[in-house]
Amino acid sequence: MAQLYGRNGKTNDWKPLNCKQDADGNWQLCVDTELSVDHLSLTINNVKVGSTDQTEANARWLRTKADGTVYVEGTITVNKGNPVVYTGNAMLVAATVIFASAVKHIQLENMDGVKVIYISFDSGTKWRTMQPGYIIDIDCDSVATIDIKADADTAPYEMLVNE
Repeated sequence: MAQLYGRNGKTNDWKPLNCKQDADGNWQLCVDTELSVDHLSLTINNVKVGSTDQTEANARWLRTKADGTVYVEGTITVNKGNPVVYTGNAMLVAATVIFASAVKHIQLENMDGVKVIYISFDSGTKWRTMQPGYIIDIDCDSVATIDIKADADTAPYEMLVNE
């Protein structure tokens, strides 16, 4: 049986190439995404492909920039909601902030330089600690309320949400 060899361009060593047999019994050459054929002027470097349905049968070439950014054609609609700012003072006793509609993103800042703020998304069962000056960003599917308290009264906070 014959063995197919390829030459390593960096070391000029000849190495055997790998093949694999597909489900139909056909043999396929296994290659890296950096393919080069000297005499036929075929050079493919770092091939990037995508698929319309996650299968090889519908694989398509992707156009990318040098840094790997993928080009996108057409209209892209991103609807994250309307930005709304909530401000207040966290107190020793927990308070519930009720949003006007389902929240998709929350950015909360502890604006106090000394006091610690605590937040909870499960009615006070578990609390997340926010040190003075700390900012937290949370992406979520749908949040209707947040509980907030502090280790001392009148700890100012600012909350930016997308409703």
